[in-house]
This record gives sequence, structure tokens and C-alpha cells, in this order.
Amino acid sequence: MNAYRWGLVIVAVCLVATAVTVVHRHSQCHREVKDVVDAFADFDSRLQVGMDYHDYTDGVGTLSAALDRLGRAIGSHRSPAQTDLEAAFSEYSFALDVRRAYMVSDEGYNHIPASTAEGQRLVHEYHVRTTFLRDFKELGTNNPASGSLYVYLPEALSAIWEHAHSRVAETKKGI
Repeated sequence: MNAYRWGLVIVAVCLVATAVTVVHRHSQCHREVKDVVDAFADFDSRLQVGMDYHDYTDGVGTLSAALDRLGRAIGSHRSPAQTDLEAAFSEYSFALDVRRAYMVSDEGYNHIPASTAEGQRLVHEYHVRTTFLRDFKELGTNNPASGSLYVYLPEALSAIWEHAHSRVAETKKGI
């Protein structure tokens, strides 16, 4: 064989090796994404049957770790699925913030003030309705006009979780 043909053979071998590496990397990334989507789907399934605050907090931590592993595995090769999963995680994390806001407030009856940052986001971004609750404690009055706007906690959490669930379901369809 002459030098020209050897050069073509070397180029062809390099192209095949590169293609095999790219296909292997793509396959590995696809597996990693699928594993994280499965983790999100499992979390969503557990959420459907009910979770207490501590289990929910642990679950959100597990999702965070899964996303971190995915980021390390994929590196700079971000995929639309990774972006969608991060958005779903943000939703689940916000629900945790809402639960924490409720726990630190002195409000009862599963409501949080609509005037808080979380309440405002729930009203504007998630379109959760507000409820006017009378404040009979205020100045010891029984004035029906005395009160504030509140967001009902179970309705708020359901709205957030529905957004997250939709993101995960769309991502799952795409892989």
C-alpha cells in the first residue's frame, strides 16, 4: 500500500474510534438520565400515597444527590432532560420552602399568609387562590372586616407538585 492509502486507513480508523466513543458516551449519558428520571418518578409515586415532612425532606435530598451525580456524569454536555429535571427539582424544593414557611409561621388551619414571598409566588406563578380569613385575635375585635389573605397549604402543595409531576412526565416521554 502506498502512503496515501495508509493515510486514508488511519483517518478511517480514527473516525470509527471517535464514533464508537461518541456512541458509548451517548449511551452512558442516556442511562444516567434514565436513572435520574426513574428516581423522580419513584419520588412522585411515594408522594401520591403521602409523605410526612421528614420523609419529604429526605426525598428532596435524594433527588438533589441524583442530579449532582447526573451533572458529574454528563459534564458540560447538558441535555434538555437534565434542564427539565432541574426545573422539576426546583418545584419540589419550593414545596419544601412552603412547608417550612408554614411551620415557622404562627398561623394555623393549614394556611400561610399570601403576603409572604412564598404566598406571592404561589398566587402569581401557580395561580393558587387566596382566602380571606378574619383575624379575631387582632385588638380583641370581632370586626368581620379585620383579616388577611391566606393561601391554603394543601392546595398550594398540590399545585406545585402537579407542575413538577408534569415536568417529570414530559421528560420521561422524551427518553
